[in-house]
Amino acid sequence: MYEWRTTLWRQGSIVEPSDAVSLGLINPDEIHTSLVIIASHDCDLTRPPEIEPVVEFIVGNVINKIDGNCADAKTARRLHTTVIGQSTLYVEFQAPRKSVIAKNHFEKINPSKTYSLSVDDLRTYQYWLGSRYYRSAFPDEFEDRLQSSKLAKAISEAVRPGGEDILAVLFNLDDGEDITRNGDDDLYKLDIYILYASESNEGRAFNSATNAVVRVQKAFEQRLLHPTNSWKKIELVSCEAISDAAMPYLVFRRLKRWRLDYLSLADVPQQEVAQN
Repeated sequence: MYEWRTTLWRQGSIVEPSDAVSLGLINPDEIHTSLVIIASHDCDLTRPPEIEPVVEFIVGNVINKIDGNCADAKTARRLHTTVIGQSTLYVEFQAPRKSVIAKNHFEKINPSKTYSLSVDDLRTYQYWLGSRYYRSAFPDEFEDRLQSSKLAKAISEAVRPGGEDILAVLFNLDDGEDITRNGDDDLYKLDIYILYASESNEGRAFNSATNAVVRVQKAFEQRLLHPTNSWKKIELVSCEAISDAAMPYLVFRRLKRWRLDYLSLADVPQQEVAQN
């Protein structure tokens, strides 16, 4: 009998493409264009089929380049990541493509020795899986004000050129208080942090985030401050660029990530992969 407590399968394990074909997870003609990754949690994978009868997986598509706006779990629906193999692959995983297969199919095969995620990319993948079910919820009235002022689009367009340099857009709305606003003069108070990467090319990332800050500030002022010089709907109290190395964890926990979920791939010009 297979001993699931000692299984090699883990969340983020890659299924060898030939095994994925034999299991019917991909078609034979997709063996070089698709990659199957495990989505089930480690704890579920180590339980016997009588307790956890299925394994969750996602079929990803091999792509030519990383779109930085789909990297680092910026959107809960789509993730672009790097897969280590005989050659480096860039893969897109889409959350709606998650599916299941009976666990006993995995008793006679092991995770791929050819393909894997780096430690950092595995952490991002795990965070991305969780973000599908835990997303920052903002009041409908606040979201309506962002949309009606076309600021949601403006923020996205401001951070888009930063690609992988910009890790997240973080909101501090009304200092975390749940306040019901009524009328354009009853203002939401908003602080925005553009979080940028410090490891690969910090100078370039700082410039990308700083440029995004300038564009965001200008958009808010044009739409909600001018020409009366009096804020309407939302007051942008501050907007600043901050390095992931400088962001205090306590502050980070109090902020809410604003996601780019509504952008479609067709709307987002793809970014070249960042070079060190």
